[in-house]
Amino acid sequence: MNASASTSSLPEEKVQAITIPPWSKKNAWALLATFILATAVFFNGIGSFPLFNPDEALYAEPAREMLKNGDYLTTHLNYIVRYTKPPLVIWAQAFLFSLFGVSEGVARSFGAACGVRHESGYPSTLMLIPLGQWPAASLCKSVSNGKP
Repeated sequence: MNASASTSSLPEEKVQAITIPPWSKKNAWALLATFILATAVFFNGIGSFPLFNPDEALYAEPAREMLKNGDYLTTHLNYIVRYTKPPLVIWAQAFLFSLFGVSEGVARSFGAACGVRHESGYPSTLMLIPLGQWPAASLCKSVSNGKP
C-alpha cells in the first residue's frame, strides 16, 4: 500500500494544508528578545548559593574529580568508579570547570545554558526547522496584538 492510497481514504474537508509564515525581521527580534530574557532568568544569581540539592553534587563532584585525576572516560564519585550516570553532563561540567574554574555557578551553567536554548527555540531556528519559529512567532503576535 503506497502513501497516496492511505491518504486518499480521508475526506477532502478533513485534510488541511499546514502553512508556516515566512521568517521576518520581526521574528528575529522576537527570538533575540526571548533569548535575552531567558538568559537573564536562567543565569540570574546562579552562583550566589552553594550546591544544595543532592543531584547537583552528584554531577559536580565527578566533573571536579575528572579534572583532578585526568581520567575523562571513567566517572568517579568520591574516588569510587560510578557508571550509573550518563557522562555527557559531567563532561560538559568538567570542560566548563577547566575554562572558568570550579565553583557553584560554573557547575550550574551547563544546565542553565540548556534551559536558555530550550526556551528560546534557538537550535531549531539555526537548523531551519519551522517549529523553532513558534516561540518567536507567539511573542510577535502578543507584541503586535495579533496584527501581521
